[in-house]
Amino acid sequence: MLKLFRDNRLHRNYLAETEEFMYVPEEVINSVGFIYGNKRGTKMPGGTAFFVTILDRAANFTSRYAVTARHVLDGIKNNCSDRKVYIRLNRMNGGVDYFFTTLNQWLTHPTDPSVDVAVLPVEESLISDFNIGYIPDEFFMNDEAIKLYSIGPGDEVAIVGLYNVRTGQDRNLPIVRIGNIAAMPSEPVTSTFHRGGITAYLIEARSFGGLSGSPVFFSFGHERKVGSYSFQASTTDRQDAAGVFVLLGLIHAHHDEEVAKKINKLLTGEKVDINMGIAIVVPMKQIREVLDQRVLINQRRRDREREKRKHLPTLDSSLIARSVVESAIGEPLTPPQRKLKPKKRAKRRRSRDCHVHDVL
Repeated sequence: MLKLFRDNRLHRNYLAETEEFMYVPEEVINSVGFIYGNKRGTKMPGGTAFFVTILDRAANFTSRYAVTARHVLDGIKNNCSDRKVYIRLNRMNGGVDYFFTTLNQWLTHPTDPSVDVAVLPVEESLISDFNIGYIPDEFFMNDEAIKLYSIGPGDEVAIVGLYNVRTGQDRNLPIVRIGNIAAMPSEPVTSTFHRGGITAYLIEARSFGGLSGSPVFFSFGHERKVGSYSFQASTTDRQDAAGVFVLLGLIHAHHDEEVAKKINKLLTGEKVDINMGIAIVVPMKQIREVLDQRVLINQRRRDREREKRKHLPTLDSSLIARSVVESAIGEPLTPPQRKLKPKKRAKRRRSRDCHVHDVL
């Protein structure tokens, strides 16, 4: 039986058997890890990282990356003497452990200092013991999808990341916050990160320090129609009905309003910062620019070629060794020319047989 429901955030009425809600799949929640810095011998939570993959479809080769906000690493650089970035992850067989990296292993935007993004190339063998859900590049938001499906203010989003008051004892316990797009990236947003402001979405959702670097997902829901275009989940299963989650961007920061509490104003005049409930989100387009910088494209090519060589036939290992050397020097190997010595003429040996002369 259909019922009439009211969605106050999108200011619309709709008919459905049950009220619509956003269900966040486990794979999305497992895509994040918690970033820590070592401050005077104690690991302190500083933000969130998430994991993505880029697939070379022609070669069927996948590259993996961790992504976070650049200012999270700046905080570690300025406050932690060992300059190491610790990513806390859930292990496959239970419990948690740290995967640590150094600051110089992370890459930022090659040309634009206003982009608050840092990425880390990750070898699968180093993190195979961890329970990580990767976000494939086919689920990266792009300008075409935004235009095609009229994505804009009012659309619902989900943020997954660290709540530094409750990180979890034996397991990482990410939280999920639901919000709405408040404004699209049309002009620079004021931020202390960069003097000229940054390109960003504004999201109606309360953010805080631990969510810095957290992925922000746009959900198509179980059905979306815009003009002649439509998207609909394939089944009525709860997880499928959640629809497709697309990576919209990452949390940069939030806006604070300096508000004088009445009692403090009366007594001391002390002012406090109040979260205005508006989060600033770096667009996926800028994350993609960092992932597709020339250094990483070349690295993906080298990794792909190295992986290809692993699967070459090994019946004649000398042929493989030769091909590797030829690739390195850029020209074919030719065997050295041996100087042929002229053959010595064999000496005629005198026969030892006695010759009998006929006597006439």
